[in-house]
Formats: sequence, structure tokens, C-alpha cells
Amino acid sequence: MAYAFNVRPSHQSITRFSSSSVPPAEWRCLECGKLLGVRHGARIQIRFQRHCYLVSLPVEAICRGCGTVNQT
Repeated sequence: MAYAFNVRPSHQSITRFSSSSVPPAEWRCLECGKLLGVRHGARIQIRFQRHCYLVSLPVEAICRGCGTVNQT
């Protein structure tokens, strides 16, 4: 019987991504779309004026544009 999909042999491993190989993802406000931070693995980089913060998840922030509370 033929299968409609490819079956991977059991000796082949599944490729796993480490946090350093996952590309950065933007964290945006749910209401206005303003950029709140950039996710790098299990951390989020937040820039405000001349300051740069690197925080671990989970994160909660109030949007400077519309005042909406956003969570990761």
C-alpha cells in the first residue's frame, strides 16, 4: 500500500533550532502596531530613548502610543 506522504526513516533526526539560530521576531502592540521590542530566543530587547533593556520572558509593557497593556 502506498502512502500519500513521505515517511522519514527512524534513523533520521529532527532538526531542532537553538535560541541563537532562530531569527529575531518583532513584538508589536496589539492595538496600534507600534514596535515594543525585538525577541531574541527567550529574551526581548526593549529600547527606550537612549536605554536598551534585555529582559527574559514573560514580559508586560504599556504601549507609549496608545496606552494598551501588551503581554508576551
